[in-house]
Amino acid sequence: MRFTEAEKKMLANNVKAVLDFVCKEACPYLRDQHILKFEDDPTHYPIMFIVRPGTNKKGTIEFTRGHHSTEYYLGNEYDGPLFGGQRYYFWESYEEMFAFLQNWKELKKQLMEIVDFEKQIEKTLENFTV
Repeated sequence: MRFTEAEKKMLANNVKAVLDFVCKEACPYLRDQHILKFEDDPTHYPIMFIVRPGTNKKGTIEFTRGHHSTEYYLGNEYDGPLFGGQRYYFWESYEEMFAFLQNWKELKKQLMEIVDFEKQIEKTLENFTV
C-alpha cells in the first residue's frame, strides 16, 4: 500500500499519540506483560502488541510477529535500546502502523479491560473482610 509523505507523517504522529496514551494510562497499572494481537495481512503471522509495566511506571511497548520472525524497533522512548539481532524500524513500517490504527479501537478496549481488572486487585485486597 502506498502512502503520501503527508500520510506517512500522520501515521507516525497518530501511532505516537496512541503509544503515549498507553504509557500514561495503562502501563502504570499493569502487573504483568500483556500481549494483544492484530492482523495486517492474512498471509503473515499476526502482529503482537506487547505492553509491559516498567520500574519507572512508564513501561515498555514492543511490536513483533514472534520469536524468529519479524521484530520491530520503536526507539528508546518506548522499547529500550536495540541489542543485536535484526529488527525493523517501526516508524518506517507504514502498512503495519496503518493496521495498528485500524485495530486500535478493539486493542484499546482489550487493554483497558486488563487495566480495570488489575486496578481492582488492590481494592479487593484492601476491602477484604472475613
